[in-house]
Amino acid sequence: MSEPTTSVPSETGELIAARVEPALAQIRLQVVGVGVAFLVLSLSFSAFVLKQNRSLVRLVDSRQQQIQKITEAQQRWIPALNELAGYSLQRPDLKAIFTRYGIQIGAPATP
Repeated sequence: MSEPTTSVPSETGELIAARVEPALAQIRLQVVGVGVAFLVLSLSFSAFVLKQNRSLVRLVDSRQQQIQKITEAQQRWIPALNELAGYSLQRPDLKAIFTRYGIQIGAPATP
């Protein structure tokens, strides 16, 4: 009269475990796949940012060299331009042109 009823839930638990185990393995595989994909994307983005940074550093360096060359060239021309500006102040026809276009020239530099 008293039959063991514990064997039925045990078998049911084993059946559930047998059904759930492949699903859990698939979920684990998907999580690992998402992790690997995230790692690859992260490394790709980091490499891209590093490449862009290097390109920008090179660009800034080249622009600084160009600015330095332009500044040096400008410094060589300033005395000649000041002399021409002083000459232009004494000429009324050039003074009228400068006034028409809003160019302000100060007094000539004394040599």
